[in-house]
Amino acid sequence: MTSSAADRVAKFVDDLLRGRRPRRFDATPEEAEAMGAAAGLVAGRAGADLPDKAALDRIHRRLSGRLDESPGVDPHFTRRVWLRTLGTAAAAAVVGVGLDEVLSRGGVIGPVAEGQAVLTPDGAQWRSVASVEQVPQGHAMQVSTGSVDAVVFNEGGQIGAVSGVCTHLGCRLQR
Repeated sequence: MTSSAADRVAKFVDDLLRGRRPRRFDATPEEAEAMGAAAGLVAGRAGADLPDKAALDRIHRRLSGRLDESPGVDPHFTRRVWLRTLGTAAAAAVVGVGLDEVLSRGGVIGPVAEGQAVLTPDGAQWRSVASVEQVPQGHAMQVSTGSVDAVVFNEGGQIGAVSGVCTHLGCRLQR
């Protein structure tokens, strides 16, 4: 059943007005001119240049699905994951045992008396590094014996010393 040119153009205009995509058909030059005029009139309506909300929602869902860069959690443990985990645990155990041996044999800190640690020199000798007059009250002085870095201080007439090496980072302390 063939429809007349007027019916085809009317159907085209009706689809445009309802926001639907018009069906394609081979148009005569007169029909094409009428459809062009109808498309121009529909495009001239207020708000015709704004995108359809449903179309924007579809585009947003597609883009967010493709741009999702969150790491996926693999619920399966592979042999590689198990070996890496066990290897790390074994290495941590070896390091822990080694540190315990070094610290228990090293003798760096001797027996504790009255809540204070006593340095045990392990066969080394005590050396003079400064006279009391060189460290005025309320001041500190950096000293080094080559193998030991320290900070000597005078606090209220009491002379004391602390290690000159940071226990957290291992770097030398600055004044």
